[in-house]
Amino acid sequence: MSKYVLKSGEDIILSQARVSDRTKNNAGMATGKLILTSEALVYERKGAFGKDLGFDAYPLNEIQVIDGEPQVKIGIRLGLKNLEVHLSDGKVLHFGLDTDNSSKSIRKWVNAIVKTITGTEPSVSGTESSFDISSLVSYPLIAGGGIVLAAVVAGILIAKHKSAKNDSIE
Repeated sequence: MSKYVLKSGEDIILSQARVSDRTKNNAGMATGKLILTSEALVYERKGAFGKDLGFDAYPLNEIQVIDGEPQVKIGIRLGLKNLEVHLSDGKVLHFGLDTDNSSKSIRKWVNAIVKTITGTEPSVSGTESSFDISSLVSYPLIAGGGIVLAAVVAGILIAKHKSAKNDSIE
């Protein structure tokens, strides 16, 4: 397999190793590399021992933009914070920045992607998406009778998230 090759005039804006692709509800190993170029968002897949397994390149013009705002945010997947990218075809990408899954690290990516697409600094520095119960449903502990408990816990987390969001607006 091969690595991504920059096109003529294409520059690397941001790059990070030890990234996992959580798009398919799979935590995966953090062996990949995420690259933001002036033209695309690229995920280079690597095996456990560093073997190149190919790459996925998403042209920046395929990232969904609503009211001038690229749909890129801090999301929750598999109970962990991640970089969430919405594409114009409806697909949603999830990348775990496993070296530092903090909001600050992910916000850096959100801001860089927004600035690269729009040419301006983001109006909000990396908004967090609302809690998504589907990120919990894949866990076997919640299967069967535990789904009611999961719904109650999700309700509490959603209420706390909305409360915290309202507090930060004031």
